[in-house]
Parts: sequence; structure tokens; C-alpha cells
Amino acid sequence: MKPRYLKMKLSPMGISWLHLRNPWMALACSIALPGLGHFYCGAYLRGFLLMSWEITVNHLGRVNQAIFLTLMGHADKAQQVVDYEWVLIYPVFYVLAMWDAYRLCVDLNNRCESEKRQAKRQFEVMALSMMDLTILGKRNPWMALFLSLLLGGGGHFYNFSLVKAVMLMGWHLAIWLNSGMNQAIVAMAKGNWEQVHQVLDYQWLLFFPSIHVFNMWNAYSDTVELNKLYEEEQEYFLHQVTASKEPECREEEAPCVTSRLWF
Repeated sequence: MKPRYLKMKLSPMGISWLHLRNPWMALACSIALPGLGHFYCGAYLRGFLLMSWEITVNHLGRVNQAIFLTLMGHADKAQQVVDYEWVLIYPVFYVLAMWDAYRLCVDLNNRCESEKRQAKRQFEVMALSMMDLTILGKRNPWMALFLSLLLGGGGHFYNFSLVKAVMLMGWHLAIWLNSGMNQAIVAMAKGNWEQVHQVLDYQWLLFFPSIHVFNMWNAYSDTVELNKLYEEEQEYFLHQVTASKEPECREEEAPCVTSRLWF
């Protein structure tokens, strides 16, 4: 009979596991970019959908462009570029993402505590299929961070989190390409500093810091937690092996003690 609460689940698509998270960090990630708080909590599909809705509504309403113009002191131009038909919908997704990420994180923490108190727990160390494999083992958190620095999602591929990596990498690349950062880098390399401002699309560029920093931090954080999970699995396995051998030893020792008493 399986435990009521599962500690983890391995599949060729990645690793899902219960561990304590900070609800305020989930809220902060959702403030930076709605959907990231759900990725932090392990709800990848919800996170991807909320992030997609937020970016779509933000883009159609020209919210980021209005924010940039306002920060540059052009509040009058900001009012001209905003599409209020979409802007009025924007707060709905923003508040929903923040509230749901915080609520989900609190609920998962409660489930995590319940799982630890179970008499029997479930751990897995490997998942194999004809297409791919996933192995639970120790990894270097700094390598995960470095790979995510090079390309968002790279650190999650390193951690065998395929679904999470593909979703984050997809939006990371979309934001990077649409922001015009490649053209800006080429212009800077040629010394054409005036052209840099012309090729950058600030509507897309303002998404980039949030998703890029999250990719690096979350890859590092996930690696640390996966290392803890590996150690916990090893400890639980050794405890179960030791516990299963103790009754056999006692049964073998009983006749020996009796024989000493007779002789």
C-alpha cells in the first residue's frame, strides 16, 4: 500500500518532490513576473499558463513600455501608448498569480510536514524509458547557476527537470529575441552606441531581468534541495535495511542464549 502523501515522483520528464518552501519568496517571484511563483512551488503548468497570459496581456496593453516611458520622465507619452482595454484586465492576472502562489506554497508546506510523520515513505532513485532517463544524485549548485547564466533553463536541464527547463527556456528565448538584445550587442561591439537605443524593444526588455535572475537562482536552489533529497533517501534506505535485519538477528541469538543457560 502506497503512503497517503508521496515524498517524490521520478519520471523521464523530471523530478517532483515535496520540500519546505518560503511562501513570501513565492509571492516575491510572482511580483517579479506572474507565474514564476508557481514554478518555484513546482506547479509548472499553472506557472506557464499564468506567465503566458501575463506576457500576452502586458504586451497588448503596452504596460512595460508605459512603465519605461514613465521612469524616463515621459508620463504624457506613456498615456498615449497604453491600450486601456487590455490594461484594465492586467491587474486581475497579477493579483491572481500572487495570491495563488502564496496559498499553494503554504498548502504544500503543510503536506510536507504530514508526509514526514508517515510510518512508511516513498522514495525513488531512477526512472527509465525508451526516450530518456532521470537519476537522483548529487550535483554542483554552482554548475547549475552557471549553465542558467549562459542560457535560461540550462541549469534545469542539468537537474533533469526537462518540463521546467523547456517552459522557462522557451519564454527566455522569446523575450531575448523580441527585445532586440542580439542586435544591441552587435551595435555595441561595432561602437554604434546611438543605434543601441534604436534596436532595443523596451516592451520586451523589461521582462528579461526577472526571468533571467529567476532561472539562475531557482536552478541553484533546486540543486541544493535535490542534494538534500538524495541524502534523505540514502538515510531512509539504510534505516529500512537495518530495521529489516534486526528481527532476524534476535531470532538467531535467542537459541544461543538458551544453550548457554542449559550448559
